[in-house]
Amino acid sequence: MLHFEMSSVSARIATGAQQRFGGSVYTNLPGRAPDQQLTNEPVLTLYDYEASPYCRRVRQCLSDLQLTARVRPCPRSTLLSEGEVNAKHRFRGEAAGHYESLGLPLRFPLLVDQTGGGEARIIPESKAILRHLWREYGHPEAAAAVEASLASGDGRGERLAPWIPGSRTTRLRNAVHLLADADLLGHMLGTVLRPVGVFLAPGVLPASSSQGEPEIHLWGHEACPWSRLLREALCRLQLPYTLHSQGLEEGPRITIRTVEDMVASNLSFPLNRATLPAAITHLKGI
Repeated sequence: MLHFEMSSVSARIATGAQQRFGGSVYTNLPGRAPDQQLTNEPVLTLYDYEASPYCRRVRQCLSDLQLTARVRPCPRSTLLSEGEVNAKHRFRGEAAGHYESLGLPLRFPLLVDQTGGGEARIIPESKAILRHLWREYGHPEAAAAVEASLASGDGRGERLAPWIPGSRTTRLRNAVHLLADADLLGHMLGTVLRPVGVFLAPGVLPASSSQGEPEIHLWGHEACPWSRLLREALCRLQLPYTLHSQGLEEGPRITIRTVEDMVASNLSFPLNRATLPAAITHLKGI
């Protein structure tokens, strides 16, 4: 119980810092225009892991646009090996297959957009995903503002890169993004303020889980600490789920449907301080 209390406090601190220092930079832009009708309902699949600041900025975009996406958690094997694929991973092989079709090395996040049927659009790299989501599903004025902000960050990055040795070929490229992009400092703080020792690299390293296929739906917002703790558990357990983005003022909740011996079981948890431990315990038992 002490671990949970420590974790809930750090989750609230990290989420607050994330929003305070730029993570919500695009939140006040208009989302979809009231009269904007999509020809087809978005069909999005996101490969990510919870603790990545680059994945975090994509989930923030989903929240800002209140989009639904199928999430395939892809935690690392170690804190340093982002591109490794081994027998422990459930969905990294799928993601690697998409990257192979593009001739690129494995990296996260990765978005697959199958809206409207036909050939899927495979979009790697967080900035490209932001551009795609705002352009395809956002208010045109907001999309233009996001594009201008990202382009400005690209320009600052190009000017900064020569001053940071190894910034184009090593992990120091993260330093360039951190200094150049308007939103990334907040998302980086959202990662570093969650101590590794509380839940053993929350949202990064995989834990043992069954290979079952429960039907899991999570309603929540990127800036909600209770949703965050639940996403961390789903990521470590590598349980796929459908993320339904909603307003921050709406209460987060999760529904879990399992089938065993031809008998279906349906559970629903509102997510708050009192119910979250039970919801995580139930997920660990699947």
